[in-house]
Amino acid sequence: MTGWTTFLYALFLHPDEPLVLTQSDLGKITLPHMAYNDRVWLGDTGVLNPLLEQLAGVPINILRYIAYHVDEDVHQLHCIHLLELRGGVLAQNNLWQPLGKVLENGNLPPALQDGLARWNHEHRLGMIPERRAPWAIPGWHTEAGRWIEDQVLRLGRGAIHSIGPIKSWSISCVFKVMTETGILYFKASRDLPLFVNEGAVLARLAEFYPDRLPTPAAFAPERGWLLLDDLGEPLGREAPIEQQARFMQDFARLQIDSTQKIAGLLAAGCKDRPMKSLPSQIEPLFEDELVLRPLTPDERGKLKQAVPQLKALIAELITLPIPPALLHGDLHAGNVIMRKNSFLYFDWTDAAISHPYFDMIHIFMEEDETKRRALQEAYLLPWEEIYPKADVQRAWELAGMLYGLYHAISYQHIVHGIEELVQPELNFAFYFLRKLLEGIKPLDAN
Repeated sequence: MTGWTTFLYALFLHPDEPLVLTQSDLGKITLPHMAYNDRVWLGDTGVLNPLLEQLAGVPINILRYIAYHVDEDVHQLHCIHLLELRGGVLAQNNLWQPLGKVLENGNLPPALQDGLARWNHEHRLGMIPERRAPWAIPGWHTEAGRWIEDQVLRLGRGAIHSIGPIKSWSISCVFKVMTETGILYFKASRDLPLFVNEGAVLARLAEFYPDRLPTPAAFAPERGWLLLDDLGEPLGREAPIEQQARFMQDFARLQIDSTQKIAGLLAAGCKDRPMKSLPSQIEPLFEDELVLRPLTPDERGKLKQAVPQLKALIAELITLPIPPALLHGDLHAGNVIMRKNSFLYFDWTDAAISHPYFDMIHIFMEEDETKRRALQEAYLLPWEEIYPKADVQRAWELAGMLYGLYHAISYQHIVHGIEELVQPELNFAFYFLRKLLEGIKPLDAN
């Protein structure tokens, strides 16, 4: 328990008639709803699905949330999720009503009432915004389920016991597939400018590093679908420092090896994000109102004043001998599995070629100085075996100032690729811009 309460509302459409499932509260028609004694992440379909199925009374797919409201003061979250029927038979009763009856009562929280009205307008016009996630569109889950069934049959994995939701948000959708021979995981990812086609890229990267990357059981590159065998439990963010230091050092050796395979990695589909392109991306980022919105006027002013300084730091980093390498994009212990004495890295949606040290955000952002120092030393040791220590250390220092710029650009591209309602999920460029300001702040004292 966290002291939070989540109020869940179900918008469940009748498949054949222009009606929605309702319930009566004190004589007023409203959407089916319930209170859950915890705060639920809106994309946590693994938790939400059984709760919303209780409200619907039949198996359902969660398409998306259409409205939400968070009250931090009283620790309450209110949200409406749009559902569709997943097999089963609807109950024939008088709880099916026109949505207008719910709207005219106006007994939902204002943010939900407004969101429901917006959805109703969109639905009546048959509108599907261009940037909507595919899995938020009716019928997608059925198509994905058929593809999963076909692949499991082709792979000879036996009968499917269940396909259950794990996560569904603005950039990916994940299912757990239980078969009679084991577990598989299905993942669908968005087609965004700095995202790779993960299934196709992973298949190629696993050829380069078969002991460190999983080979997909199946993938559909034209749809961005991927099927992976159960890899085991990740180390997790609370993994002992010794384990984290070991995988950071192992990943450094992988990156060093990758510096000799750049052409092949780019041909495999990794995004090319060369250092020389960073200066031209600074001004467009610093003028982007969407990503700058959470920043104060003072922070915005400091960013614009720092442009010449940032370009000088990038120019110096380019002159150092540390070459471009393979970047994971979100490297942390939650995306690493330990197998005996080796490590397996997964979740490669952001695979790119750029300065290798930019990948070490979870070292740069570690608040415990002792832990940060241990991870830094472990990661840099393989580099110091090849390149002059002074160059390695200076490159690390510069990357520690500039990594926020690289990742702010990543989030800028993400947030502009998703629809407005879900942008708060990933409008985090401002966070990394603040890290950028923190990184260059010591230079102001010199």
